[in-house]
Amino acid sequence: ELLVSGGAKMGGLTDWDFAIADPNGNIGFGIRDGAVYLPQNVTTAVDAKALDSRNKAQSLALREGIVQSVQLPTADYNTLANYGQSLGEGSETWPSLSKAPVAGALMIGDNVDNLSGADTYDVLGALQFNPLVAHTHDGAANLSGVEEAALTPGDQAKGEPPVIGLANGFKLALNRRALSENDGRNLVAISPAIAGMTIEQLSKVNTHDVVDRYSILTDGVTKVETLAGSDSHVVTVVSWMQGEYNYRDQGASWDKASYKTLMNQLFDDIGADVIAITGQALPPLFMTYQTGATYTRDVDSGGNAGLHVGMAQLEVAKERSDTVMVGPVYPYTDKGGHLDANGARWYGLQQAKVARKVLIEGEPWEPVRPLEISVNGVDIHISFHVPVAPLVFDLPYVTSTATDYADNGFRVTSADGATVYPISEVEIVADTVVRLRLASAPPSDALVWYADKTVHDGNGNLRDSDPTKAHEQYEYVPDRGMYAAANIPALVDKNYPLHNWCVAFCLPLSYSEFS
Repeated sequence: ELLVSGGAKMGGLTDWDFAIADPNGNIGFGIRDGAVYLPQNVTTAVDAKALDSRNKAQSLALREGIVQSVQLPTADYNTLANYGQSLGEGSETWPSLSKAPVAGALMIGDNVDNLSGADTYDVLGALQFNPLVAHTHDGAANLSGVEEAALTPGDQAKGEPPVIGLANGFKLALNRRALSENDGRNLVAISPAIAGMTIEQLSKVNTHDVVDRYSILTDGVTKVETLAGSDSHVVTVVSWMQGEYNYRDQGASWDKASYKTLMNQLFDDIGADVIAITGQALPPLFMTYQTGATYTRDVDSGGNAGLHVGMAQLEVAKERSDTVMVGPVYPYTDKGGHLDANGARWYGLQQAKVARKVLIEGEPWEPVRPLEISVNGVDIHISFHVPVAPLVFDLPYVTSTATDYADNGFRVTSADGATVYPISEVEIVADTVVRLRLASAPPSDALVWYADKTVHDGNGNLRDSDPTKAHEQYEYVPDRGMYAAANIPALVDKNYPLHNWCVAFCLPLSYSEFS
């Protein structure tokens, strides 16, 4: 006996355009929302609309409540510190772009960048507060535009550390909230990041070598405290941009468990030392990116598949009340790994958007990330937390090229990563649901990847629909040495779009955050 539905409610079948099923509701053939279901595809059809409704309820729950566990920018001077590796310090981010200061955004000396390799936070110029502007420097002096133009491709000169975009964007939000050109609070940007370091080398207890780099951060905070004098001072944000050197063998750990333990300890140490220096009541907000793009690695030191650094960072952000993951860095323009000047400022402004949501609006923050993975025959449905639905497939910038992938960045493999199960179709089937259709049903212990290294070099095409745009515009300045490839018509002289891109992940088919 067969039952036929033409869109009406029939037995266990609801909202099908057309379906043929047995009396128990098992689909023999069906069409719904433009998708065709055959016996080899499904046992019971998946209701993507129901998944979407549930996902949105979960996302709403994740955003409920007021963030109360971090230090708000309530002082006369409020430090925003960037710590980490080369992307944090702004390696290759020349020519510098941010020349117009925002009222109340400051730096120490004549450049936001730290010059020291150990112990102390050293600056160009006098030890005093100055308006925050971007300058490319050679370690001894800031460069003129002519000198920037003379730099050769690949030069590691720093011109536009992301903390500048963070501080300027966040200060502008504070000023606008106060309906004033300057709300009276000062934001002080410091950048004690150092290129080419493992998390061990940047930790308070350095188990990798004998150099004390951690004190560069605490000395920078102490210098702001001293310059503030009798005025109040707190550290409200510490941006963490590191992980590249723990994604591969650099003489330190490169597995998820170790990285996660070290990241938690580092944040605990920074929080405690900041409180000791400033006397503030709460730790700063830790804002981490997700290490990715070309620095991604699919296998750790033990041969285990799974994006160990990126997943460790995501788990820390989910588990700590003082930490948020802003998102990945793969969509922004770069120079073959290091963000270029526009890419670094773009990411800094993305940080500013998240800081505004958390520290001004009091809203918890999470990036686009999976909530559940389920398998049904040859179909895999991935449910997502989406800050601003619906999900969209778009083109990230790989160096300066908007790049598409036939599978949009997804991959399905065996548990050890060795066997690939081909994907025949990738489709957004609801605002918060992506369906992968495979050539054949995967085993129960298969892994689902997004933005892996092996196939996609750490990139993917999935983002949300956040309409927010930054106050700054993408600039092309060839007269100061900007590469010709940076002349991107879709971006030049347009405000940076602040969409939220999906984080990289590697998760089993059984993954679920729903009980």
